[in-house]
Amino acid sequence: MNYRLSDEERTRAMNVLGTHFADGRLTLAEYEERVQKVAEAVTDDQVAGLFRDLPEESYTVSEIEEYRKESGHPKAGILGLSIVGGFVGAVFATGALDAVFVILPVVVFILLYVMKIGPDSWYMPSAAQLRRTRLRELSYQQKLMALEQKKSDQERVRALKNRALGAAEKFLDK
Repeated sequence: MNYRLSDEERTRAMNVLGTHFADGRLTLAEYEERVQKVAEAVTDDQVAGLFRDLPEESYTVSEIEEYRKESGHPKAGILGLSIVGGFVGAVFATGALDAVFVILPVVVFILLYVMKIGPDSWYMPSAAQLRRTRLRELSYQQKLMALEQKKSDQERVRALKNRALGAAEKFLDK
């Protein structure tokens, strides 16, 4: 079924093309042509045709491992467990043992969701999480490229101004 594209879908398609370009699957001319076609596309079928000769997104083991490492927060977990441990010590000191059952879910939450203790299979990032991470990195690279291009353009303009001034000075000196 054909549906009209949103700006977000166009941006996502351009970012995926950027990934394929960065991976060397597209030449600069192919990349620019396809990005232009994405910008002009109205329906999803028009965009889908641009990806027929490109592989679906895949993630390397290192990308998955890096995301998994970044998603854990051991310092925050240790801090949280220390606070809970202090509270448990106070509960035992005062004799209010019923509060231990209230604290136990907090400890389990910190261990599982903050410190990510458990089998690796519990914490494998989803394709959407990996895509967001990759798009964030690609966006950063595009910003750097834009800054480099801007600097290069400014240098070219400066050189043209200098040549024009030099030519004007030669003309005036005659």
